[in-house]
Amino acid sequence: GYALDEALRALRARQVDRALLVMGGETLAGRAPPGRRGWRVEVEQADAAHRSLTIANAAVSTSGDTEQFVEIDGIRYSHVLDPRTGLGLTHRTAATVLARTAMMADAYATTVTVLDGAARAGFMARHPEAAFYVRRVEP
Repeated sequence: GYALDEALRALRARQVDRALLVMGGETLAGRAPPGRRGWRVEVEQADAAHRSLTIANAAVSTSGDTEQFVEIDGIRYSHVLDPRTGLGLTHRTAATVLARTAMMADAYATTVTVLDGAARAGFMARHPEAAFYVRRVEP
């Protein structure tokens, strides 16, 4: 997220404010293309209502184990580490977050994949500046 924010900042310093930057699970949009409301971004493995987003001057980040994981002795471990155990997450949760900056979207998406239940709901309620889409991923 930080790298994308800095890349867009560098482009804007050179008078380029219409850009769409993608790195891994993060997408950062500058100003909308001429004559359009924003940039169209597709969210993989989302339901029909959340699959397509139009963004301008905003970021989208998706976190979860759909792409990066390792399976050891029949257990699937995410690349996202649980700070309570130091191990990769084993529950199949994915989160997509729309936020003002890529760094914020990236951090929030990772956070809500680690949290569950009331802790996740509380975190999302404390951050109305972002939009969250959290889903259980079935094998």
